[in-house]
Amino acid sequence: MVSPQRCANPRVSGAPLLVSTGSVAGPTIGRVRCRSVDAGQDEQDMLTPFVARMAMLTVSAMALAMSPVGAQPAAAQRVGAQKVAAQGAAGLQGIWRNGSDSVRIKLAPCGSSLCGTVVEASAKAKADAAAGGTARLVGTQLFHGFRRGEDGLWYGRVYVPDIAQEFDGTIDQVDRDTIVGKGCLLANFGCKSQTWRRVSAKR
Repeated sequence: MVSPQRCANPRVSGAPLLVSTGSVAGPTIGRVRCRSVDAGQDEQDMLTPFVARMAMLTVSAMALAMSPVGAQPAAAQRVGAQKVAAQGAAGLQGIWRNGSDSVRIKLAPCGSSLCGTVVEASAKAKADAAAGGTARLVGTQLFHGFRRGEDGLWYGRVYVPDIAQEFDGTIDQVDRDTIVGKGCLLANFGCKSQTWRRVSAKR
């Protein structure tokens, strides 16, 4: 017959223990079993692994939250930039004429950039170009190496056939059918602008 009693555990200050005594095989041999009834200690033992797991999950969640939402690998960013530039170039492609319609150019991709090549020119424009040192105006690139900047402008080199020289320049698309080309001698010094209008396709 086993009867529960209380015993003191010298290693646990103030912690009552339940004691059960009972006979086992053999004469008058008793065995004492003590079990701590300190509920707080038992709960602490049970919660320790749980708290550790929760701490690990919290740290993982914080690390995920701190990651930039829109972060992309460098390669993906480059591909995105190329797509944006390609879409902008598509809006510039076509035949354009200057204000007097003495010169027409074709804007089209050339490698990884955009170029504008003369496809038609009046007799006077050809003569002026020849006098300035450009023997054959038709087929000459007036715009070459143009790439779209972050500000939406296109940057490249502008060739002036009347003086046979090229300068740093920009192309600004004002609207679907109007662009403004600008060339500068140095930075923004000695700049000259020219408006070009899209030539509608013949129907």
